[in-house]
Amino acid sequence: MPQHAYWKGHIRLSLVTFPVRLYPAVSESEKIRLHKYDKDTGQRIHYQNVNEDGDVVEADDIVKGYEYDKGAFIPIEDKEIEKLRIESKHTIDLVQFVELSSIDPVYFDNPYYVSPENKLAEEAYITIRNALKESKKVAIGQVIIANRERIVALKACGKGLILETLRYNYEVRKAQEYFENIEPNAEVDEDQMDLALELIKRKSGEFNPSH
Repeated sequence: MPQHAYWKGHIRLSLVTFPVRLYPAVSESEKIRLHKYDKDTGQRIHYQNVNEDGDVVEADDIVKGYEYDKGAFIPIEDKEIEKLRIESKHTIDLVQFVELSSIDPVYFDNPYYVSPENKLAEEAYITIRNALKESKKVAIGQVIIANRERIVALKACGKGLILETLRYNYEVRKAQEYFENIEPNAEVDEDQMDLALELIKRKSGEFNPSH
């Protein structure tokens, strides 16, 4: 069992509530990160806070604010921001069940493995897992993570459950504006179509992310 959970809380379905932990399902530790260097001295390049005149501004002199007009802003202190943040209730409320295929993949955001908090929670956890498997459904819920309200999808994953945060509709750009000049009913050469289908058939197989 991993030592540090990303999030701790409860899953609630109607009158049933049980404690769970979330662990990130993906890791970025293997990514190669490049830095910028001075080619003559080999020293790392660092960035400073500068104003529009190019003058360096010390951290203590920087404030956050809302620009209500060009060049005019209202300063907002950190303690005021804290008051505006949504209070985390640490509960994943399951409110609907849908077919996985009904969710466009573009809406999926970040995946998390879900594990029961303790042995007492396992019975309810396994019941939800088995019910999702048998019904072939995905549970849609709401939760607050990192002070942000999120829509989430909960689905069976092997012996356990996996939760994926979903993007809101306003976060996804509409596809039609990128495909508007493509003819939807254009005729294609029949021989080319047959060749494409044959290639797909020959190269069909199981997805293997290690390749």
